Amino acid sequence: MCTLRFDYINKQMRDFLEKNSAKYNTQVMDIEQNIFLLQLKKKI
Repeated sequence: MCTLRFDYINKQMRDFLEKNSAKYNTQVMDIEQNIFLLQLKKKI
C-alpha cells in the first residue's frame, strides 16, 4: 500500500514536472550553479 501511494505521488510529480519542465530545469540549473559557486568560495 505504501509503495502504491509513493508511485502515485511520483506519477503526479512527473506529470507536474513535464508540464513545468522548462521552468523546473532552469531552476535546478540555478540551484546547481549556486552550490558550485558556494563550493568555490569555500575553497578560496
